[in-house]
Amino acid sequence: MRGRRRHPRRHRRVPGPITSWSLIASNDSSQTNISAAAVYFVYGFGAALGQVAPWTVDAELYSRNATSAALIAIALGAGIPPTKFKGIDVGTNQAMISSVGQSLNPEAALGFVSTEVADLNRDTVHTLAYQAPDQSCAYWPDSTATGFDKRNVRDGHYDLWSPYNFYVPVDGEGEITNPETRRLVGYFTGAEPLPDGLPLLDIIIDNGTIPQCAMQVWRDEEIGPLYSLQPDAPCGCYFESRAAGGTDCQACAGDGDCSADAPVCRHGYCEVI
Repeated sequence: MRGRRRHPRRHRRVPGPITSWSLIASNDSSQTNISAAAVYFVYGFGAALGQVAPWTVDAELYSRNATSAALIAIALGAGIPPTKFKGIDVGTNQAMISSVGQSLNPEAALGFVSTEVADLNRDTVHTLAYQAPDQSCAYWPDSTATGFDKRNVRDGHYDLWSPYNFYVPVDGEGEITNPETRRLVGYFTGAEPLPDGLPLLDIIIDNGTIPQCAMQVWRDEEIGPLYSLQPDAPCGCYFESRAAGGTDCQACAGDGDCSADAPVCRHGYCEVI
């Protein structure tokens, strides 16, 4: 008796808010930056074999397992197979913060977390500026070591970032099959109007992530090549005002308050379109 042929379930990936990934050091460490080449040798071979000072002590090289989103992104950026990534698997973000931030050998301690986690723990750890393989200098996710504007992520200078992704079942036409799922995803993509009283943009920003409307670059694959992005309804000015506590953009109550180079008033600030 022949069994029924099963058709593979179709899914579609829908990108959501953006997070960046931070290589972190203790606040008692003097280190301020790290290159992709250094990450390759340290996490690719182990601290002792990698011989990149001061990260030469295996007991101070902290890591996660091969399914960690942060590990995968950093591994891709440095050219390390995720399953070959070295270091002590600490299990959780908080354990990573504690291991690095409370290290008794802080100059040698190295770890990584999502940047929003690093930002919440700046009292014990700091994000290292990162130099990607094709760059001549290193950049922080923000325009300064102490900022929160994520400007270098948003304009493409900081390479270690990824969108969160929704994976949703779709029909043969590529349409999301479940109406509730379609509505939820539509809130993030702008395809569905937000319910009254749901400040989704503020929630995304306050969570330490970046809405797509604040990005000026995009990529179609994990840590892949970048290309220029012009959102349909940009919100970079509002993002900076809320995330960083201020912006250089012109405040406005309507389009009439804006100049020709940024003629549209969005979320209380003049944007380019």
